Amino acid sequence: MDQPKDKRPKNKRRVFIIHNPMAGWRRGALFEETVAQLEREGCSTHLCETEKPGDGEELARGVLRDAWDVLVVAGGDGTINEVLNGMHDASPPLTVIPLGTANVLALELGVINGRRADPVRIARLIAYAPARACRLGEANGRRFAQMAGIGFDAFVVRSVSIELKRRWGKLAYVWRSLIGAFLYAGHHYRVEIDGVPYRASAVVIANGRYYGGRFVCAPEARLDVPGLQVCLFETPGAGAALRYCAALALGLLHRFGDFRVVSAQAARVIVAAEGPGTESAPALGDPVQCDGDIVTNSPLTAAVSALTVEMIGDWENVPMYRD
Repeated sequence: MDQPKDKRPKNKRRVFIIHNPMAGWRRGALFEETVAQLEREGCSTHLCETEKPGDGEELARGVLRDAWDVLVVAGGDGTINEVLNGMHDASPPLTVIPLGTANVLALELGVINGRRADPVRIARLIAYAPARACRLGEANGRRFAQMAGIGFDAFVVRSVSIELKRRWGKLAYVWRSLIGAFLYAGHHYRVEIDGVPYRASAVVIANGRYYGGRFVCAPEARLDVPGLQVCLFETPGAGAALRYCAALALGLLHRFGDFRVVSAQAARVIVAAEGPGTESAPALGDPVQCDGDIVTNSPLTAAVSALTVEMIGDWENVPMYRD
């Protein structure tokens, strides 16, 4: 008996993969199975591995849409951030094979659907799914896909070493958050959003709805809509930090009177620390994290990036992005 024909389009996309082998050492099987499935789907693939910080940015600069149909980042959010900072107007559409700790962009794009990443599904998204124009944020000139943060979250990010993250994964952040709540000297920040002044003890500038995994800080933030959602945590101190962390995990932040989300219509946000430097806030400025890595220090100026990046995702099945 004849076998039924496979009616999926064989468009043979040309796929350039930037792979961070250190980010994916626990998920080697996911990476290998996804690449194998891509070849079964008729795609041609070319693999380059990063060896040191900054390689992702450098490799991305040389990937042009004339030669490649898709640029795939196989790594975590930090590797993705590097690649985004190397992209330009001639770059092909971007998507990801999620190998990191939080994989926030993969969740935002619907690449992870459910509790486990499926290599067959990921490969078919890469091979057939449409791209959508997305806008990035910038923090002191450094692009970010999902969020930039200053205050307690950046303090925790700075305290989690690469070794600790590789050993404990997401639990490293939970542990350091609990310890950090008692060590962190709460700060006050002057925040200016489209010219309007605010004050806060911590600030998260969101370009997408997910934060730190499946947690939601800014439910109205979308990659494909220009603008930033600014989350203001107004109360300082250890007790408030623990309360905010618990509320974020339980999805209850919106019920707090000392938490608010302000839309940056003109997409310009300025954050500066008040008072002199301390041990946890040195004179050179407080740390600022972008997509889960410390990349700059305050004072912080954030805006929507001038660069539009096409991203491939499961757009039809992500509720936020359904037309």
